[in-house]
Amino acid sequence: MAKRTPGIEQVDAILPKSIHALGPKVEKLYRHHFVLWHWSHIVGETIAAHVHPMGIEHGRLWLYSMDSSWRNEIQMMQTEILQKVNQYAGECLVHEMHFSRKWEKPELQGAKQDEENNKGTLKRNIIKENLTDAEMERMKKKCSSVEDEELAGRLYRLMISQKKLTKWKESQSWHPCHDCRTLCPREEERCNVCDRRHRDEVRAKVRHILQEIPWMRYGEIRKQVQESTPYMVNSLRASMVQEMAKTVDFGDFGSMSAKRLVMLHRCLPPEQLTEEVMRRTLYYLRKDLSKPREFKTVKRCDYIPRGRRKVGGTHVSPSGK
Repeated sequence: MAKRTPGIEQVDAILPKSIHALGPKVEKLYRHHFVLWHWSHIVGETIAAHVHPMGIEHGRLWLYSMDSSWRNEIQMMQTEILQKVNQYAGECLVHEMHFSRKWEKPELQGAKQDEENNKGTLKRNIIKENLTDAEMERMKKKCSSVEDEELAGRLYRLMISQKKLTKWKESQSWHPCHDCRTLCPREEERCNVCDRRHRDEVRAKVRHILQEIPWMRYGEIRKQVQESTPYMVNSLRASMVQEMAKTVDFGDFGSMSAKRLVMLHRCLPPEQLTEEVMRRTLYYLRKDLSKPREFKTVKRCDYIPRGRRKVGGTHVSPSGK
């Protein structure tokens, strides 16, 4: 029987075509919201109830959770979650995962309006700041050496705005930055630029320690790098596991690269590495490992023995139950 409405397409077929026609920017934004909206389908109801997605920016998936134990757990599952997100989106949408310090809802119009009002209030406060005649005269002398009158006028107005902003910051008890002496809020120790540079230096120290001693845990790392945090250590460990896994072939259980990968992922010293631990860990990381040319899908029982294993005097099944 012929269709009663021939030529009419379904909505689920028209929508992707329409979004694609709007350009790559709109299509990418649609995929971002698509992933965030289906977060519970991607990671499951249990994780979604404790870990909430905030947004995707520059390939980074931003999450929020009030429970530190869930943050640590998700950091250890970073590789698996990123794979699920990219598979659900149908492209390599994210390559990193970070947790935010506070919960923010960018879709709330009230929050945006408050932010705009705060910016307007700040601008009005800066305009109200008064400069002395001596300060104005000094700025005019600095601009007098510029031959272009238009450029000199713009430079003069810019210097006035900068001076007023500095006086307003001083009235708000802003203090010099610990590193560059630039004024920064009283609740902050460093300005944004120096704070970012300082965090990068701390991360570099932690990364060096994990490269030299891959099994070291956070408590021992903190004794050497006091500025480190559990989130920083777990994030670096997860990213280093992803990097090292690309250099290890699946089925390689004896090379030094494979052992370093297992020690880093499991936080185990060399004396605790056994053949069973190597096989179980590399099987768990099999999707990130480098594949040989003639790779065939393997079964779990080919690398992990069947039956129940004895741990700490009790029998535990291979699944951990």
